[in-house]
Amino acid sequence: MATKIKIVRSIELPLREVSGLALRTREGCAQLCAIGDDSTAIVTANTGRDGRMSVFERIELDSLIERASRSQWEAIASDGA
Repeated sequence: MATKIKIVRSIELPLREVSGLALRTREGCAQLCAIGDDSTAIVTANTGRDGRMSVFERIELDSLIERASRSQWEAIASDGA
């Protein structure tokens, strides 16, 4: 018998499409990181001990990536730094 998944809460991310999610610990709190494949932006938000999310910060990476080298990003990972 398969385990059922129950959605406890959903949130809207400031990305048109979410392709990848990652969690990392930063300053003692869990931080959600998300990336979409239609832009060169990463969005992050801290989670409090009560599970609530802070306001999302959008980090634009346009100036770091040459236009010819851009592709559709499908994943994000974190080393915790």
